[in-house]
Amino acid sequence: MTLPPNFGRAVDLSSLGKPAPQAPSTGAGISVTPTNLTTDFLEYSSTKAAIVLCWSPRSAESIATLAIMGELESESNGAWRLGNVNIDEQPQVAQALQTKTVPYAVAFVAGQLVPLFEQPYPEEQIRMVIDKVLALAAEQGVGDAPAEKIEPEEEEALAALVAGDFPRAEAA
Repeated sequence: MTLPPNFGRAVDLSSLGKPAPQAPSTGAGISVTPTNLTTDFLEYSSTKAAIVLCWSPRSAESIATLAIMGELESESNGAWRLGNVNIDEQPQVAQALQTKTVPYAVAFVAGQLVPLFEQPYPEEQIRMVIDKVLALAAEQGVGDAPAEKIEPEEEEALAALVAGDFPRAEAA
């Protein structure tokens, strides 16, 4: 058997692999484990809504969703609690929450599990979902309803109505 002419200078590259994906710091929310799922989320949900996001460091979309939700929780002034489940490190929790894909979000309201979404969304839509969860929780006597937000156009129309300027109110 003869070897190819440059075989003596060949280099084995099989030991090189892709670099490990950068996992975010799990500073967004509380890391959910089998031991704290009941106390920190299920029982907590009788006083305020708790939202749990299942994510993976292998999914850039789920990492981005976790970052968005972390910012929204910070802005909420304690209106709700965020938990995060790294499905690679906590597969039993992911299975208990019936995770099929990431990102996957669920809420706990008054001890009940409420599935929220199974795909990445922009911040505005995630904010709307969280507002709906808080409104649902308030209906069930858990926490406070989110303050209703008025669009600038609505504010202009209301101001025109108060002033008696009906054509301007209609235009706005």
